Amino acid sequence: MKTKLITLTVLLLSAFAMKAQQGEIIYLDFEPDSLVELKEIDFNPDAQMTMDFDADGNNDLRIYSRATSGGWWFYIMSYSAEWEFHEYQIEDPLIPMNEQGEWYTGTNWLPYYYQGHDTISDKFAVRHRVGESYYYGWFRAYLLMNGTANPWVALDKMAYCTIQNYPLLWGQTSLNEGVEENGVSNVFANLHPNPTTGLVTIAGENLRQAEVLNMLGQQVLSVQGEGNELRIDMAAMPAGVYFVNVTNEEGRKCVRKVVKE
Repeated sequence: MKTKLITLTVLLLSAFAMKAQQGEIIYLDFEPDSLVELKEIDFNPDAQMTMDFDADGNNDLRIYSRATSGGWWFYIMSYSAEWEFHEYQIEDPLIPMNEQGEWYTGTNWLPYYYQGHDTISDKFAVRHRVGESYYYGWFRAYLLMNGTANPWVALDKMAYCTIQNYPLLWGQTSLNEGVEENGVSNVFANLHPNPTTGLVTIAGENLRQAEVLNMLGQQVLSVQGEGNELRIDMAAMPAGVYFVNVTNEEGRKCVRKVVKE
């Protein structure tokens, strides 16, 4: 099991290190899912799932368990106050993580009880605080008994956005396409022309605001209005890749990438 944990860490670090500076969503889908047996002894290094989201060589979150008279308890712990998390229970998947409620640091327990055959599946959001800015990520992990006396934790998939303050959605895997969950897409606006040399028209329904972000996640332009079209003038901006965060009257957001020539 220790060999599997070491191999998982190496794979995570390699994948993240190659892309961590490119300003994108780094997405990993484990096939098969990574499994670690959770044992009764707290903080047993061979009985935890550890995650390094930003590939700096330090673990950011870990999952472990504790046995009590009432059953097994599922814990998440962040290694420092800069890393926060919460169990993602929002019914609307189109609400960005930066609009979520309470974030937890330290140890957060989730009271699950096992009857010997249960499979518990959960979605989690991650927030990394760096100075006055945040980087967002998410992961899906689930617990199962796996036919043994101890529960197991499985890491299914995880993602981390390297752009400051980017309005990441749970389940979002790319900056280039919309997120689909339960058959609903978050893309309700389109941009043209793209690439552009200046004026960009945003077409959709009941639009309210458009914010233009650079690759660092900094807002460089914002326009407001009402109706089915918004226009932004990027003529004075340097050539490069930008992200347009569009909000409609319902408060929903979608992000579109635009190239300024």
